[in-house]
Amino acid sequence: MDRSLLYVSRQSSHLPDGGRAIAAMVAAAGVHNERTGITGALVCTHAHFAQFLEGSNPALDDLMHRIERDHRHTDVTILRVEAITRRRLPTWSMAYSGSSTYVARQMVPLIGEMSEANPARIERLMGLLVGLASPASDPL
Repeated sequence: MDRSLLYVSRQSSHLPDGGRAIAAMVAAAGVHNERTGITGALVCTHAHFAQFLEGSNPALDDLMHRIERDHRHTDVTILRVEAITRRRLPTWSMAYSGSSTYVARQMVPLIGEMSEANPARIERLMGLLVGLASPASDPL
């Protein structure tokens, strides 16, 4: 059975040329996710990442271990994990819209204190991620 997972993290200060480093990360993630059957979407601000992922339990466990060890992330916080019967982003190995002031303005208040479990904020953040990769859009 598949599951979905939503996490947030802080960007580490070790990102040289942030935009290029993130583009490289997104490209590598897309290849890895396609190979392992993971689908999902990523948004980021100058300080945070938020990612919604879907996949098998072993694939997501492996990916989260990799993310937690990745020097580009700190304070990785899993906000929601749930069993799913169908994927919300079945055609996206890694949806990413790039840097956006609009997305940052929407995301920052939703993250708030990452340790604070606020179901309404979590639902809105998940809606933002899924909405950016809506089925009306073509996959990358």
